[in-house]
Amino acid sequence: MKVKIEEKPAFTAVGFRGRFTSKDGANFRDIPKMWDNLSKHDYERLLTLSDVFPQTVLGICANEDSETETFDYWIAGATTAQTSDLEQLSIAAATYAVFAVEGAQPAAVQKAWQDIFAEWLPNSDYKIANGPQIEYNPDGDAFAEDYYCEIWLPVVKKMK
Repeated sequence: MKVKIEEKPAFTAVGFRGRFTSKDGANFRDIPKMWDNLSKHDYERLLTLSDVFPQTVLGICANEDSETETFDYWIAGATTAQTSDLEQLSIAAATYAVFAVEGAQPAAVQKAWQDIFAEWLPNSDYKIANGPQIEYNPDGDAFAEDYYCEIWLPVVKKMK
């Protein structure tokens, strides 16, 4: 896995939110449906609003409840603009493990998530920090075999 540790600035995400469960892998089926149902107009609006990470739409996992195995998933732009008709999520500055993901979506990013939790985390010097987990999706053909995106996992060093 290609991974680097980076500091990311605080930003505000604006967009669309849904509540999902990870029970029985339902999130791997239901989140792609959320993307499929996003209109071309709404997608282009998020690209336009995204001035913190230009021409990028983010997928954000936040507000996880481990007891019910549910979390919020956002399709959002990172912006400095004020909007009154989209939901907003404030994201604090944090240290992230940034994973390079290449391949057709959603299969490539789903496999990367599984590899991160099964292979990278148990063998790394880091553990997950409190905060949103982010999929960084530059504009482009997400179904192309050479599509590039990233997963940003908030991390802190493990205590020795």
